[in-house]
Amino acid sequence: EQFFQEFGLALKGISDAGDPEPKNHCWRLRYPGESFYFDVTPAIPMSRDITGTDLRVRDAKTKWSPSNPEEFADWFCKISEGRFPFQSAQIKRVIAKAQVDPVPTGHVRIDDILRRTVQLIKLHRDNYYRGLPDSRQEGKPISIILVTLAASIYRDLLATESTQFNSAIEVALAVVERLPGYIDRSTGIVRVMNPALAGAIGENFAERWNEDGGVRNWEFLTWHQVLLADL
Repeated sequence: EQFFQEFGLALKGISDAGDPEPKNHCWRLRYPGESFYFDVTPAIPMSRDITGTDLRVRDAKTKWSPSNPEEFADWFCKISEGRFPFQSAQIKRVIAKAQVDPVPTGHVRIDDILRRTVQLIKLHRDNYYRGLPDSRQEGKPISIILVTLAASIYRDLLATESTQFNSAIEVALAVVERLPGYIDRSTGIVRVMNPALAGAIGENFAERWNEDGGVRNWEFLTWHQVLLADL
């Protein structure tokens, strides 16, 4: 805890970042006036042998929780590389038409359905909660849960239903529709486990859902119904 607090003090005075705000695992730099914020997470290695990115991050209640951000990113990126059969057909049709201008390539390719879907989900969440009181903001679905659920669904769609889709929006709608069903409630404890952290010491991204009297669960399901209706 002393390490965490001193880390926060070290972030003070960063130009245009605003005052560091402590969260459960990280310090948030709001950057007032900008369209983004920045989360900085101090961490310590899981053991004295610093290998890979098996880390522990500060938790206000349990002191330290396991985490592995780089392996999680690798897991997500590998899944996002998967392509549906209809995408190959689209590419062939575009190549056949010489007069068609190439699609501009940005930081996220237009054919990267998983990343685009995650962006869409998070943008809708942010717009939905914008202006709501802090009591509602506190319970809004966190990004790591949305990313984990979306990637897991996308992976399974590719593996078992890849020929059922004819467009990117069909895939996005299927991912969004199935989000609640990928939350593990089988034992009476809500779980969204870190899929890239194997072993007995797991990381439950939904751990706080079991400690808030159902607030986060209610917020997720309520927002999800609006997301479905809007799409």
